[in-house]
Amino acid sequence: MKLVRLTKKSIPPPNHNVIPMFPDNLTFGKSYVGELAIQYRPLPWLRIMAAYARLRIFVDFREESAKLSFAKGTEGESPRNQLQCRGLVNFPANIALFSGFRWIDALPVLNFGAYSTFDFRLEWCPVKYLEFALNGQNLFKKHHSEYKPSYSDIQPSEVERGFYASFTFRY
Repeated sequence: MKLVRLTKKSIPPPNHNVIPMFPDNLTFGKSYVGELAIQYRPLPWLRIMAAYARLRIFVDFREESAKLSFAKGTEGESPRNQLQCRGLVNFPANIALFSGFRWIDALPVLNFGAYSTFDFRLEWCPVKYLEFALNGQNLFKKHHSEYKPSYSDIQPSEVERGFYASFTFRY
């Protein structure tokens, strides 16, 4: 029996073909976004935050892109307006309450209406490395649709109302 030592020189490279591809969605676009955010602390234990964002997307289509169904919906797949208001209250005994309201504008291309939702978190930290919390998310409705690509038949993602408790130990 003879042992053969394999080296880079003894193993020939595999045969392969290179096929050049130049992906192009046949569009040209610009987007503009602005956001205004404020934070107010009227008392040492109370913090209030608010933010508004506006998004505009402008897409120019080349003649060839008119055949592509996904190209036409690009401008209406993102909400133009978003508003959020959040609050934080620190109570004695290391208890804190976080709450937040969000309003998201409609997505006309996807046939999603505007929606609003409310979240909260009540937490207690008896010591600095231990935390107990109760959380609630999307409390206004049982569920709402958030996204569905216009170029495929994938089911829209549904965000459901949720409640959960958490326990965190930091070391």
